[in-house]
Amino acid sequence: MNVRYRCGVKRDRKILLAAQRLFHERGFDAVGMDEVGETAGITGPAIYRHFSGKDELLGTLFDEAVSALLIRVGDQEFDDPWEELAFLAKAHAEFVYEHQELASILIRDDRSLAEPFQRRHRRRERPYIERWIAVLGGCFPDRSEEERTSATFAILHMLNSIGTWPRGARRTENLPDLIADMAYGAAAALGGSGWRELTGAGRPSGDGISAESRSDLVA
Repeated sequence: MNVRYRCGVKRDRKILLAAQRLFHERGFDAVGMDEVGETAGITGPAIYRHFSGKDELLGTLFDEAVSALLIRVGDQEFDDPWEELAFLAKAHAEFVYEHQELASILIRDDRSLAEPFQRRHRRRERPYIERWIAVLGGCFPDRSEEERTSATFAILHMLNSIGTWPRGARRTENLPDLIADMAYGAAAALGGSGWRELTGAGRPSGDGISAESRSDLVA
């Protein structure tokens, strides 16, 4: 790897981190390329040697967010859909906690993503969303695909919103565990009022729902 290439990669990273911070703090529409370049220490038209404009910056940040999330969840297989649900809730909560700026951009600037970046993002995130829908189907086979799809987007929206919260709301000790439990509970609410009788067992920070309790939940 030559010196020129390494320097180019380093500048790309500085620009992306500057854009990430500014988009997180002020939103995509309120930030200009000159501001991104100034924050990254790159002035004038030199920034356009690295990125064609804000659209490419945003598309690259979305790519990085999906890549980090997919690495976090991996492709581990589960025999028990409830265990997989707990795993997904915990893994996503940890991802958002560790990448709060990226997560806030995902939830707030989704509609600002231009083509072809939006199409690419939808294609890359689709298998992950379908995994959630399938897992909910394993836990709640009587629920329709439409209901499971709605529940999936509601849960992921809640998880991704952490980065948009006031700082005081993000100071909770063991916040990823708390949010994972809430996401798990939201998913389990598909089982109806029976879920209210369960007392934490099986949640991401719990010890697991017994087979008997699961039968009661989905009955």
